[in-house]
Amino acid sequence: AHDRKSGARGLRAIMDNILTETMFVLPEKTDVEAVVVHEEAVTGVKQPLLVKRGPTAATAIAEMVDRGDDDPELWAQVEEASAGL
Repeated sequence: AHDRKSGARGLRAIMDNILTETMFVLPEKTDVEAVVVHEEAVTGVKQPLLVKRGPTAATAIAEMVDRGDDDPELWAQVEEASAGL
């Protein structure tokens, strides 16, 4: 939104576009603690990540995504938000 000089409404439109599929998937997921919008979700390469409730805090998992950490134990708590649309 900053690069496009579109302000808050523009940012909301961008986030709505990024989270569209997630909004359809999320209501049926009862074990999700957080949604992580990472760089690949913003660029359209992948969907946002759904962080399930578990031993690792959602904030720690978000940091793991930012670092590019590939610890399989942490990734067991994460799935890509995809409704197969």
